[in-house]
Amino acid sequence: MNSSVEDRLRGALAEAGETVQVETIAPLRGGRRSRVRPRWIATGIAVTVGVMLAVIMAPLLPGGDGPSVAVAPPRDQADLAVYLCRIAADPQCDADERVVENALRGIPGVDEVHFEDRRSAYEAMRAFYSDDPSLVEGITPDDLPQAFRLVTRPGADIESISRQVGQVPGVAEVVALGELKAALSDADMELSVFLCTSERERCGGKTASGAQKAAVSRALAALPEVQSVTFEDQEAAFENFRESFAHNEALVSATRMSDMPESYRAVLRPGTEFRTRRKLAAELGRMPGVSQVIDQKCLLAEHALHARFGIRADAIEACE
Repeated sequence: MNSSVEDRLRGALAEAGETVQVETIAPLRGGRRSRVRPRWIATGIAVTVGVMLAVIMAPLLPGGDGPSVAVAPPRDQADLAVYLCRIAADPQCDADERVVENALRGIPGVDEVHFEDRRSAYEAMRAFYSDDPSLVEGITPDDLPQAFRLVTRPGADIESISRQVGQVPGVAEVVALGELKAALSDADMELSVFLCTSERERCGGKTASGAQKAAVSRALAALPEVQSVTFEDQEAAFENFRESFAHNEALVSATRMSDMPESYRAVLRPGTEFRTRRKLAAELGRMPGVSQVIDQKCLLAEHALHARFGIRADAIEACE
């Protein structure tokens, strides 16, 4: 995207970004399309809102005895994940597990407090991705933080509890797991291939030609991993964007239909491994007329790795 578009959207995006919390990101409304896209990859506009994907570094392994709390409950029972800081990432870190535990137990609405060490989290992560371990290749227990998982009382105000937990010394991040599960349950297998517009620097100021669009369409149709392909023009993309961001009038008002790139939305067959998805995205991204390829499933999986296990950004292989 060139500077004129960035200048026009910067103020609106800053206003939106200041209020975004990772644990409260919701899926997009589908509009005229049934599939759901996360807000941070919906439009293909190359704008970064740092707070949406900010990741806290994991703490060091503690010495001696850990806190005297029960093992973590099944992950579908915990409401909040609480990740502790570490000195390597934050020199001011003071993550004493016992002190943190006592503070968590004293917060109104918290029913159970369960400690989870690195090794336990690592084994849970490997089991969770056992069907496709390629996403977590190279990740070690040292990449995971010490954590607490909280079960709240029925009817408790999760948002209020999250704010109080976040103020406890030694806590680096709090994730509302219920909202994460809701977002992931709506995800599909979509690979979004965004076409060049005159606004995209990568395209040299040129819009994808008819011949280039046809070549991309043929390439997608020839891939055995592709289950279906849908073309989305600027009008459809803009309508979906407006519906998805109806809560942010400033952003919608600052955005024009011409900002929306046309795209092909390819749904890959279930079971396509992450390493294959990354290879396909890289190959499609090199085609003439293509400005960017976003693998929605891969991005959601990486976001889930951070949210579910607190894994820092540099430990996760980036989605191409």
